[in-house]
Amino acid sequence: MISLVIDSHEKALYDSIVLQNEQKGQGYDVKFAPLELGDIKIVLSVQDRVVRELVFERKTLPDMISSIHDGRYREQKARLLSNMKSLLQKSPIKETIFCTRDLQF
Repeated sequence: MISLVIDSHEKALYDSIVLQNEQKGQGYDVKFAPLELGDIKIVLSVQDRVVRELVFERKTLPDMISSIHDGRYREQKARLLSNMKSLLQKSPIKETIFCTRDLQF
């Protein structure tokens, strides 16, 4: 089973995913909840056992640049890496991904 958890600060993203899920009949579970880390968490489970978790932190390019200049990027990256190390000690099945969004070429 695939479950998506969308951070409560990402309402537009949540609405878009729920709409697409309904239109295409994807059938995965979509939740809207505060996430301690990241904007999106994808949870893959088999028979109620979590097999893999992926955490995504999304940034627009201007926000990424701003974050680098004001130091937020370094702090967020440190939290993501710290969380990843902590999770890896418990289980080697979790990953954290930092990505940019809305890029147009």
